[in-house]
Amino acid sequence: MVHISIVEDEDEYAGILQQYLAQYQTERGTGLCVTRYRNGAEFLEHYTPETDIVLMDIDLPVMDGMRTAEELRKLDRLVILIFVTNLTQYAVQGYSVNAMDYLIKPVRYAHFALKLDKAMQNLPTREDWFAIPSPEGLTRVSCSRVYYVEGSGHRVIFHTADGDIAFRSTLKAVEAALKERGFARPSNSFLVNLQHVQSFRRELVVVHGKEFTIGRSRRVEFLDAMNTYLGGHRLYE
Repeated sequence: MVHISIVEDEDEYAGILQQYLAQYQTERGTGLCVTRYRNGAEFLEHYTPETDIVLMDIDLPVMDGMRTAEELRKLDRLVILIFVTNLTQYAVQGYSVNAMDYLIKPVRYAHFALKLDKAMQNLPTREDWFAIPSPEGLTRVSCSRVYYVEGSGHRVIFHTADGDIAFRSTLKAVEAALKERGFARPSNSFLVNLQHVQSFRRELVVVHGKEFTIGRSRRVEFLDAMNTYLGGHRLYE
């Protein structure tokens, strides 16, 4: 099921998009769950990381589409954003908030379907992201952009390409969620993304320029994880 949010204050245009989505669902055989919001503030208040695609007007009451998109990107860098607007002069600014595309009103179905096809082909899978608590609620983080996770008691810090994100949890809980996504634990205090391993020796691994000592009690498990990640090419016996 693909979750789509429509952010549109005008009932006529919202109705057209809902009609187009119903037609698209019938033609493509794709299950869609569609939710409509009348303004950006309402949309952000109810936003969840389960959202896959956002169809958003720019000329919105309370909070305009560009500002809403800026706030959305603080919550989620992965969700696909498509502007649907009659403000042609502002549509191209959507790329500053990483919008995939834009549609100019009045929208024709054929053009709409092509844009939605493109969005469907670029949907992140559930294995690509991890939702973590944040002051705004939940923030969706791309697993590939996480270098390593640091744990200290009931607090963890995600060190990512987009900065550090800290929240209350345990490294054990995070490890359980990320273990099958290419992460391994070289020591009691760290969980590293094997995708970002730069060099590896028997007792030391370097991830994004940081050295981690492989604890004796975790060495066998960590080596097995590395071997599995490398496709069975054993590093050490």
